[in-house]
Amino acid sequence: MEIKEFSKKNYWVFLLIAIFLVSFYFRLIPGTKMEYPQLLEIDTHFFLRMAEYIIEHGELPAHDSLAGWGTIPGGPNRNLDFLVTLWIYPMMYFVLHPLFGVSMYWVAVWSPAFLGALQVLFMFFLAKELFNSNKVGLLAAAFLGCASGVLYRVSAGYIEKEPVAGMLMILGLYFFVKAFKEREIKKDARWSYLLTHPFSIIDKLKFDAEKTNTVRTIAYALTSGFFFAMMTGASGQIRIPMLMIGASLIVFLFLNRYSKNLIFAHAIMFITYLIGARVFAVAPPLTDVGNVLNFVVLGLMTMRYVTERFGLVKKEHLPYLIPVLVIGLVFATAVASYVLVDVGSWVSDITERVANPLTLGVIPSTVAESQGVGDFANGSLSNFGTGYAVSFYQWPSFIIYFSAIYFSLLGILLMCYEFVFKKRELEYVMVVVMYIMFMILAMGAARLEFHFSFPLAISAGYFLARGGSYVLAWGQKTLKGKRFQYLKIAGGIFIGVVIFTNYAGAWVMANNINGPLTEDFKQALTWLRDNTPEDAVLLEWWDYGWWYQYIAKKITIVDGGYHDRTPTQDVAKFYTEPLSENADPYSSLSFLKNYTVSYVMVSSDLIPKFGAMSKIANWGEKVDVLPTFNLAKNYQEGDKILLEYGGGDQTILVAYSVTSDGNNTAIKNITALVKMSQGQAYVRDIGIGNQIIRTNRSNSIPGMIYFAGNAVVFVPEAVEDCVFIRLFLFDGSGMEKYFEKVYDNLGIKIYKVKYENFPAGITGQYINTAER
Repeated sequence: MEIKEFSKKNYWVFLLIAIFLVSFYFRLIPGTKMEYPQLLEIDTHFFLRMAEYIIEHGELPAHDSLAGWGTIPGGPNRNLDFLVTLWIYPMMYFVLHPLFGVSMYWVAVWSPAFLGALQVLFMFFLAKELFNSNKVGLLAAAFLGCASGVLYRVSAGYIEKEPVAGMLMILGLYFFVKAFKEREIKKDARWSYLLTHPFSIIDKLKFDAEKTNTVRTIAYALTSGFFFAMMTGASGQIRIPMLMIGASLIVFLFLNRYSKNLIFAHAIMFITYLIGARVFAVAPPLTDVGNVLNFVVLGLMTMRYVTERFGLVKKEHLPYLIPVLVIGLVFATAVASYVLVDVGSWVSDITERVANPLTLGVIPSTVAESQGVGDFANGSLSNFGTGYAVSFYQWPSFIIYFSAIYFSLLGILLMCYEFVFKKRELEYVMVVVMYIMFMILAMGAARLEFHFSFPLAISAGYFLARGGSYVLAWGQKTLKGKRFQYLKIAGGIFIGVVIFTNYAGAWVMANNINGPLTEDFKQALTWLRDNTPEDAVLLEWWDYGWWYQYIAKKITIVDGGYHDRTPTQDVAKFYTEPLSENADPYSSLSFLKNYTVSYVMVSSDLIPKFGAMSKIANWGEKVDVLPTFNLAKNYQEGDKILLEYGGGDQTILVAYSVTSDGNNTAIKNITALVKMSQGQAYVRDIGIGNQIIRTNRSNSIPGMIYFAGNAVVFVPEAVEDCVFIRLFLFDGSGMEKYFEKVYDNLGIKIYKVKYENFPAGITGQYINTAER
């Protein structure tokens, strides 16, 4: 009987363990496909390299000699990077290696999955604390565990910022909620209870109720501030929860909700965060919009407290104080932004950052994961729902309505109803503001969908738990006998089906996560490691910098963490402009010699990235792209052949005749025609192998069609002779004097720079593009 009572009372423990284990399993699945040195994403290899450096040297490099070559003397100081993220993974190695003999690589593979599963575990406690409900906590944890759109960033092999930052953000929010919420004082709490609620030791101190509550608020607020300070050392995305907290409190105060606990909780949390953040290398500036908003909150709450404490305003006028101040502040900011240029620029910058959270600036705007989500509504049915399962298992289409995103929207509406008509508590405002704000950010940048999963899980869990209680309350009043039991059973089955179908989508997603290290790059990087000097400097596009540093052991000029205009724009201009041999400090050869480049690498995947290179090279003033058209149809009549290539709303037709003379076959009378909605036109140049055939048609458009297997690439006239086109498509034809091809395999080519043939006037003096 005791076992039965214990199980009934602590059912949530068993369910939470099950949710944790299933979530952990999903996150482990991608790791089962990995072998050294493969990880998820390219940037993760930087964190692995730093972890191995810590293990070997006991510290981070003050001068990372493989990065920032020619720009940062000696290399970047990694003690100024995100210290918490850089240190947490090797710390896990120091625990696991002595026990199991596991290498740092396998710690890098499995530890992100564990941290991601811990986020699910901690989500239970956050949601439970928000709404004082184990059911809400369990359902919120379950929905976070199966959020398909975030699995990639918390799965095995993703040794990056999100697994650490997400965990710290949940803990920071959890203790902040505990700090401002009123709760019962348990002077008679057993020691067994204190083991799971250590802060309850404060209740046993010989303080009166008011002082006990104050001390407890201070303790929780300090802890919350500490976790947020740690988050500054884990990710620059600390700005997101700070902005959310500030906005939530502004709304709460505007609605005339206020308490002494809230003043202490926010002030102590925020000050602890600001001071603690200075301990870590990367702390947001005080002028950051999130920090400014929280300073405003501190000021408003202080004014509200002082006004009430000293009777500066009549009691009946107090409810209007904060709303009037907020409206006045907004009006004053609007006037100041119109009158003062600096204020106007600051407001404009904030607006732009909200609309484009990760793409503000030319270089960030070219990063794929920072782009806005084009069709967020439909995409969320898969990323936060059953879409993947419906598609993979060919389930009935109505299963799509079991998606978590739908229940989260209903949960937000239910919270608004509860706030207006029942409980006007801060937790409702916080979740609604978090949901709206994080959804806007997720629409602005695909990477921030990770953060949106947290309020989505809470609101979806809240709707099923709280909405279910409304249904049961109605059934208890209107249904008699077994019909009420049937209602309970039906409700349980419905919730089970919802969770199962969402988890099925997560299962499909988890099994389709693969690392980006393909065989072509693996072979090329291995060749570079084994066949080039240790001090060789490699010129490549910055996307792949961390790979070259970790796998190829090569020095790079740019990489995934180095996005300043200098020298990124200069690298882009080198690739996207014709080779210039003159001796002035703007030439391509001067650029190479300035950075003592040993090898230049080009690859087929730079064709779709060419637009990004062009945008950076021209600093956004113009963009040249290399559109690719795939073979769609093939017609042949005798010796005449017509090929049709499709791409978007355009079609390219290539016609030619084939002649044979013994064993020799030749192509004659080749023409290319572009068809589009506006009309059609012949293309002037046709590239085959290392040759360019120029047609004599007077009405042809400038540019070139280049044959590339079962596809053609259209090359605009402006970049026909650029270095990338010459090195990749034409095997360095016309530039053999300065570049020797030393590697050509699977679409990747590597050229050695021949400095012995450089003109005598090329001294290496170079003025970067930004200073011209």
